[in-house]
Amino acid sequence: MFKRNYFQNRSAWAYRGAATASILAFAGYYLPHTLFLSKYKEFMTCYREGFEPQLPDKIMRRFDTACSLTKMKEKELKLIKPFCTFGLDLFHAGTTKSHFGAVVGIPINYFYSNEAEIERPSIKLKTESIKWGSQEGELLANSIVLTEDEQIYGIAHSILMTHSHQRMLNGLYASGSIIGTYTLGHFLNQRMQLLSRPFLLRGILYAILGLFGFGLWALLKDATHVYYEGLADDTLGDLGPEVADSGVRFYEKIMGKNKALRGLTKTNTYSTEGDICYLIRTKTFPYTARKALLQDKLKEYRDKEEKEN
Repeated sequence: MFKRNYFQNRSAWAYRGAATASILAFAGYYLPHTLFLSKYKEFMTCYREGFEPQLPDKIMRRFDTACSLTKMKEKELKLIKPFCTFGLDLFHAGTTKSHFGAVVGIPINYFYSNEAEIERPSIKLKTESIKWGSQEGELLANSIVLTEDEQIYGIAHSILMTHSHQRMLNGLYASGSIIGTYTLGHFLNQRMQLLSRPFLLRGILYAILGLFGFGLWALLKDATHVYYEGLADDTLGDLGPEVADSGVRFYEKIMGKNKALRGLTKTNTYSTEGDICYLIRTKTFPYTARKALLQDKLKEYRDKEEKEN
């Protein structure tokens, strides 16, 4: 009799299902950046003929310079490892708040010192070759070659992004949204006695609660990411006019690359100004806003210098 009641208790099974889903959601966000960080790094590594290319000495020196800009503790910096990643953008994973550490992926275009060194045949859009002679192709070639200080700024920003609790917060947001949505639904079921009413009514309620839970999760996750991206730019911009200026030029290169890709792919993935386009959410701090933030700091430095002179 006890077993029969146990298995027939739908409320208990619903709670166990929600609890399991919340645990899996937390693990899905947190474990790839901690316990499975090495596997995540392997997945994001750029391989050549089956082997991971070693980062050149000049890139390692720039990485060390970027580490010194962050003003982080030495024991934390030792937890961050650079590697070569695919694509044309920096990548970061993990967190210095965990003993598993973090990794910063440096794309192959950071190896180039000028446009003549670009390996044009190996750079493709999915499987299609790029028309380097077109206006967009020339803009792309100019945008993917960064100066030393621009590279250092980008690497330093990625390092600062790993110096936060964002990975754990994302996991908590996901699990908390699931548990919170279930708890609210259970409370409304009991309060309004919906279990004795038509399933269609409960279905509408569950759909509304599901959208609410998803919206809350998306809002918290996006707001946290935008905050930390802005905080990293603000921290670097406060280091001086030279760093702020390199940041402005770094974002100009990124926006130029995005404009070129918009023209080459004939899609609206990027805006006409070079920002990433999202349908509803704002998953990242817009590049135009980040550039404007650093330009404001640069203007403050110049105005202060003029007053002193």
